[in-house]
Amino acid sequence: MGFKLLNVLPKGCQIKYTSFLYSQSTFLKTNNDLPHLHYYWFDTKSNSALAHVAFALEEGEAISPAKAPFGGIEFSNELPVQDLYTFIIFFEKDLQERKVKFLRFGQPPENHQNQVVLNKTLSDLSYKIKEERIFQGIPIEEGQLSPKMANMEQRRLRKCEKAGFEFKALGQHRLSKTYDVINGWRNAAHKPLSMSWQEIVDSRKANPNAYLPFAILDGDKLVAATIAIQVSESILYNFYPAHNPDYQKFSPMVMLINGLYAWSQSAGIDLIDLGSSYVDGKMSKSLFRFKSHVGGEESRALVFRKALSSR
Repeated sequence: MGFKLLNVLPKGCQIKYTSFLYSQSTFLKTNNDLPHLHYYWFDTKSNSALAHVAFALEEGEAISPAKAPFGGIEFSNELPVQDLYTFIIFFEKDLQERKVKFLRFGQPPENHQNQVVLNKTLSDLSYKIKEERIFQGIPIEEGQLSPKMANMEQRRLRKCEKAGFEFKALGQHRLSKTYDVINGWRNAAHKPLSMSWQEIVDSRKANPNAYLPFAILDGDKLVAATIAIQVSESILYNFYPAHNPDYQKFSPMVMLINGLYAWSQSAGIDLIDLGSSYVDGKMSKSLFRFKSHVGGEESRALVFRKALSSR
């Protein structure tokens, strides 16, 4: 193979790695106001890209991501280990020439991308693990989700079903109203949303199919809702879940997750990403326990950092 480092891919080339929304230029342009750099490991013979990393540049540091759950190096399983080494060495050299002094990137959770080879490569190249985060996700399999839930959550689901609540994918035309309702519930619970509506509007313009609203309905009344993010072709992130405080006794979030699971089965999704359970930098045991009870499985995500030698 004849590889070369590119900052922009030629039109018509194949992408052979799993491309996550958080590293795509369309997302990053609306994610923050920092300058961005993209590095692609391009095979000239097959006209395909086998690896990619996107950095935001801030005060001498290259960060991936600057403002997202994760970023880091995306790579194909077809990429030989030696070429993964070479890719990293090449973009390090380019960043050095741009006067970057430090590299930092948070890799995807291990249930998003197999990180074993990359972790070994980064260790060999003197990267240090600065943080280890735990995410939870529900693998999509055949059959219903409820048998995988804890007994308590199964009872809560049956209670919602007995009350006649209904899960529904709302469609893009309901995104604005869903955001407003969720925002009101979150503010009342002192759990404000991280993105303003205008920020979602701006991101949605560049990523029109990324933000998906879902809800639990009691007739026409919203009982619970979420705005999910299509992170990749096979991963759905439960981004902004919230529930109506008037329905607290029903615990409708259980039914919402159960509905997302069934919807994901029909949509070809492989994993529902439940995110992490950190609140103000500390693990929320109650939130972590709830995610485990509805079928969430743990997955580790590592943050690496390296100081580049001065030239």
